[in-house]
Amino acid sequence: MSIKIYKSVDYSGTREEYYQDKISSSDARAIASGDYYDLEKLWEQKIHYVKDDLSNVFPVQLGLATEKFHTSWLNKQLTRNNVIGYGHEHKLMYEQAHCVVESDSTSHPFILASTIDIAYTEEHLKRDDTFIGYLVELKHTGEYSNLDKVIENYYPQLQHHMYVWGTDEIMISAIFGNKRQQHDIVKRDDNFLADYMERAMELGRLIHDYWHDDARFFEDGENS
Repeated sequence: MSIKIYKSVDYSGTREEYYQDKISSSDARAIASGDYYDLEKLWEQKIHYVKDDLSNVFPVQLGLATEKFHTSWLNKQLTRNNVIGYGHEHKLMYEQAHCVVESDSTSHPFILASTIDIAYTEEHLKRDDTFIGYLVELKHTGEYSNLDKVIENYYPQLQHHMYVWGTDEIMISAIFGNKRQQHDIVKRDDNFLADYMERAMELGRLIHDYWHDDARFFEDGENS
C-alpha cells in the first residue's frame, strides 16, 4: 500500500461536498469511541441521510467569529514568551490550511483529510512537499472548563491532525468563555493511532465504496 499526501489542497464546491467521501478530523471522536450509535450517526451523515446544520449552533458560530481575535491573542502570548516554532515572530502563518492523505490500496482505499486552524511554517505549503512546521487547533469553550478537559475531549481530533500532517506535536489553544485563554502542546501518540487508524481504514473503505460505486442509481437514473 502506498500513500499519496497532498498539502494545501484547494477544492471547489462546499466543504460538506468535499468531505463526503473522506475521514476528517471532525469524525475522529466517533471513530475512536467505537460506540455503535456514534458510528451509525457518522455513517448516516456521510451518506447524507442526516445532516448537521451548525449555522444556528451558538457555540460553533461564536468559535468561528472569534478565530481572528483568538489567533492574534495567541500570537502575542507566544511571541512574548518566545515559544520556539510558534508565533508570528518565529514563522509565517497560514490559516485554514488543508492536507489530504490518500491510499491507492484496493483493500484500504481510505482518504483522510485535515483542516487545521493555523500552520506555522517557513515555507509556503506546496503539494507533495514534506511539511516542516507547527500546527495549532483553536477552541472556544465554557468558562468553567479547563485545558485538561479540552485536551481529553479533542484528543482523537488532535491525533488525527498529527497523523495526516506527519507531525509529532500540535498546540491546542482554548478560550474559556470571556475569562481567559490557555494553550498547551500535545504529543503524537502512536499507540492510540495504531488502533484509531485500523478503525478509520475500515470506515474509509466503506465510505469510499459507497461514493465510488458506479452501479448505484436512483430509479430515475440519477446517482444516489
